[in-house]
Amino acid sequence: MAVRALECAWDGVALRGPFQFGIELANLVRAVPRIAPAAAARVEYVAGRALEYAGRVPEARLRLQEARALARNVKDRGCEARALVSLGNLDVQEGSLESARATLETALSIARELDDRRLQGDACSALGNVGSVLGRREHALACYEEALALMQETGRRHREGSVLGNLGTEYAEMGIMDKARAHHEAALAVAREVVDRRLEANTRTNLGLLHHVQGRFGEALDQHEAALTLARALGNASLEGIVLCNLGTTHDSLARYDEAQEYFEAALALARGAGSRRREGQFLTYFGLLHAHRGKLDDARRCLDVSGTLLQAVHDRMSLGIQYCAVAEVETLSGNPDAARAALGAADTIAIEVKAGPDSELGLARARIRDLLEDA
Repeated sequence: MAVRALECAWDGVALRGPFQFGIELANLVRAVPRIAPAAAARVEYVAGRALEYAGRVPEARLRLQEARALARNVKDRGCEARALVSLGNLDVQEGSLESARATLETALSIARELDDRRLQGDACSALGNVGSVLGRREHALACYEEALALMQETGRRHREGSVLGNLGTEYAEMGIMDKARAHHEAALAVAREVVDRRLEANTRTNLGLLHHVQGRFGEALDQHEAALTLARALGNASLEGIVLCNLGTTHDSLARYDEAQEYFEAALALARGAGSRRREGQFLTYFGLLHAHRGKLDDARRCLDVSGTLLQAVHDRMSLGIQYCAVAEVETLSGNPDAARAALGAADTIAIEVKAGPDSELGLARARIRDLLEDA
């Protein structure tokens, strides 16, 4: 009875937070004396998801691994597959993409054996995330479209909104901005309909980034500030870090350098606290650009050296392309046009590989560097 109550409570907490409440409830139920292994597996799964949503990735991984082990021992294939999907998502966050793919394909195989259409949708969506980070657009889009059809078929409206958001991000990275905005706005409509605060926060973050890339900085700030309020209310430290970085980037574009530095430092503290190499690498790229804009070129290079190493390690090709553009900008400002052209050439290669169109963030960054080189 306690486990069933926990699962029902988590269904609501996962949408509206605070995620710490989910962690506390799971820990209370896990402490029930002589709890059966089958029930304990389900509790560990909820605990792992709550910790994941709260941005506490190492703890989340331990609880999800325990959920999987217990579920396998009692032959609860559904719980095992759900834990595998979450573990795969953690691997994506940490840049362990080969591990993520293998884990998620195992989950998808189990879901198909069980003919569990909901679970198949979750696994397909997560496999889309793997393709997205690697820049394999056709694979990512195919996975997301299959996931979307499964979510619609099974009536999972909030998960449908999440996949719409993933599709929006994919189109934005390809530079197809009209489709990106349409998908994000559709996701936001779903979030409001089902009162999914987590989805709303994610979607506002994505819309803010889209506005920023297109030079609508006031609208970007409005969306990011709304997302930050939601992320903090939910207790979602991972999303809070992303929003703080986005706020830093927009303030940098507005030449509000002191404010930008405060946001970047806060974002980096959260990424490092969570052990997220991918996020740290992304944030350091933008922090390096801020240093360059302030004329601190040595500080800029130090940030970009670390960010390049981190992004190479986690195989985040799109972010690495943006990092090369940042290096090119620093070298241009330093009066080293040959080094700048070499970095721009590396960014061009990645742009072709990941199909980043001219209106994408990477496409616009490359165009900006070319203009700088012409003016140098």
